Formats: sequence, C-alpha cells, structure tokens
Amino acid sequence: HIYYHFAKRYPPGEVLPYGSIAKAPLDDRIRTNRRRMPDIDALREAAEVHRQTRRYIHQFIRPVKLKEIAERIDNCTSFLVRKKGAERGWAFPCGLSLNHIAAHDTPNPGDPDIILRYGDVMKVDFGIQVRGWIVDCAFTVAFDPRHDALLQAVKAATEAGIQAAAPGVRLGDIGEIIQEVMESHLLNSSLWKNKEGTPTVFEPGARVKVVKNLCGHSIQKYEIHAGKSVPCVACHDDTVMEAGEVFAIETFGTSGSGVVEEKGNCSHYMWSKSHAPKFSELESRFKNKPRVIALMKHIRENYKTLAFCPRWLANAGFKEHTEELKLLVDSNAVEEYPPLVDIKGSHVAQFE
Repeated sequence: HIYYHFAKRYPPGEVLPYGSIAKAPLDDRIRTNRRRMPDIDALREAAEVHRQTRRYIHQFIRPVKLKEIAERIDNCTSFLVRKKGAERGWAFPCGLSLNHIAAHDTPNPGDPDIILRYGDVMKVDFGIQVRGWIVDCAFTVAFDPRHDALLQAVKAATEAGIQAAAPGVRLGDIGEIIQEVMESHLLNSSLWKNKEGTPTVFEPGARVKVVKNLCGHSIQKYEIHAGKSVPCVACHDDTVMEAGEVFAIETFGTSGSGVVEEKGNCSHYMWSKSHAPKFSELESRFKNKPRVIALMKHIRENYKTLAFCPRWLANAGFKEHTEELKLLVDSNAVEEYPPLVDIKGSHVAQFE
C-alpha cells in the first residue's frame, strides 16, 4: 500500500527481492510500533533527490579538483531538496575519500588542492534529510578497470545485505552473508605491483577483505547512527531488525589490512547528543566570546545533531572559525570524526 501510494509521486528505483533468511512467517516479523514509524514520504523525497544527484555527478566526475566535485554535489542537493535550515537539506558532509582513506574525508578551506587521478579509487558518500529523516547512500568511482573486481565485490556484498534485511532477521546473520559474498571475490592480480614495479600491499591471488570495524547502522530522526549496527562479518550478534526501523546497509572492501583507524586532519564534526553541556551553560561560559556563541547558534539552528564541515561554516560567513570550533570541541559540545584509513598503498571501496 505504501509503495503504490508513493510511486505516484516518486518513481520506483531499484527493487531487490528478499533473500531466503528474510522470509520468516509474516506474523513473526511484522510487530510494528506505530509511534516509531518513519515518515515514508520524507524518505522517498530524500531518496529521489539523492538518485537525481547521483545521476548528475556520475556524468560530471573526471580528473578535477575534489573541491569542485564536493561543491557540485552540495549545490545540486541544496537546489533539489529546497534546502531550508535544519528542516530539509544535507544530512552530513559529502565524503570524497581516496584510495586507502575509507571514509570521513572532505575538502577543508585552505587545504592544498587534490586532483582526482586515473588510478584513484574514490568513495562518494553523501546524505539528504527531509524533516530530519535521512537517506544515507554511497558509491565508489574508479577509472582504472583493474579496480573493477574490488568494486564489484563490495557492490555485490551490499546488495546481498539489502536482500537479507527484514523484520525479525538477526544482524549477525546479515553480517555473515555480507562477508561470504565479498570475500568470495579475488583482487585483480595485475595490481599487486605498482607502476614502478615494486610490490604493493597484497600478494597475487589475494581475496577482497571486508573492513571489519566498519558497518551499517540504524537511523532515526536527526540521528545518523541510532544505536543498532549491521556488521559486515559473521558474529554472534542476536539483535534483530524490527518493523518500523530504518537501516543503512553499508559495506567496505579493501586490498589492505581489513581494519581502519582514525588518522589525518578532521573535516567532519557533529554536535554531541550525549556529552554536550546545556546550551545556557555554554552561553554563560562563552559570554565574553560572541563569535563562539554565534557559531553555536548557527550549528544548532542549521544542523541540530547532524554532521557538518568547516567548508559549510566558511560558506555561511564564518570565514575564520578554527579557534571557535576548537573551543566547542574542547568543551565537549562538538565531537570530531577524523578520516578512517587503512594502510597506505591499499585501496578501499564502499557501497551503501
């Protein structure tokens, strides 16, 4: 009923049939708490904005500055979603993470220009929100066909995870399916040496590795990570998906170690939902720093508890905000999310 009602307004996109583990008896799966049902209309609108932006940016992506790609995505999504403060707009900064950087990297003001190259593997991860309901979606771009095996493995694993997802399904079972599909693929053996002829980070005949410490997640209103995690590896997580919940199925595959760590200059920030002092306390603490108070108000009014980046702050008129942002981080009002990286020389792909 929901599908046909909203198909009249938004065209259907890709439709995947349920896999075998998702076919539990209907009465066992559908126990919906009506009070927590998501705003399906808002999600469908956000999804359509994301779909049109993906189509546009796929046609544009070429060897140019990453900053130009980010700005085009920001401008396109802002126009299509009719951006209006925290009511509708961006859900988090557009991630443009290259090669061994898995996630949480976007150009900062003043950074040296980085040009997308032929041999790069770039993850494009951006989100749209309408009335706080978030569509979180990502894909990977590579010009060199030798990376196709890696991309195909991660895309197939993501689609397998989506097909397995349903009310009543254990999250650990989904992780097992994702890992089995992804690690059944071999890396392209011609990539085991770089153009100088020296060995890279993997041996010939190596399989794609799942990035073990990155996973999918549940989503709630204005909350991108809402508590439940969808693993990408087999585990003993007996938590189940429940009717009325929203999930992002997100997988990462790599030619590297399979484990990422936080490293590098931070470009993703978020107002802390759990640790931030009361707004009145912060106003009292920074009463002699009007620039900090102005930045605080801007963040709360425009992003609430969604992520933001220094580029957005600069575009909003906060040209010199480094000191003020650091004060908010040091006071636990704002949390940092640095880039997540595998070992240098590896390549990571992502689909979500």
